[in-house]
Amino acid sequence: MDQSKNRNRSGSDCFGRRRDFNPCLSWIGENTRGIDYKGFSLGRVKVSPVAQAIFSERTSDSGAAANSANSGYQRILLSPGVEFHIHPVKIYADAEFPVYQNFTGNQVAAPVLFKVSVSFMF
Repeated sequence: MDQSKNRNRSGSDCFGRRRDFNPCLSWIGENTRGIDYKGFSLGRVKVSPVAQAIFSERTSDSGAAANSANSGYQRILLSPGVEFHIHPVKIYADAEFPVYQNFTGNQVAAPVLFKVSVSFMF
């Protein structure tokens, strides 16, 4: 099978041939890998579930006023989410759950991170 025929616009690897469900494994951000597909429609509303695995690394602070012993981390988060598209408005929401965390020193971290984004396309 020619793999070039099974790639989306960004060069992501796609796994299905159905037009309504064609999951793709793609780079969403610099350190984020996720699965997305075209979604489904409920009347005028297009719904697209999203799943991401997010790796973050921050080095310790530096400089004269830095607290290097208590800054910096590595972590992996799993993030299920959903996007609603009601043209011209898009609403995106997700929750990021840590599955691995390694903090340098004493730091406070949230047990879950929530995100909601509303955008208008014109």
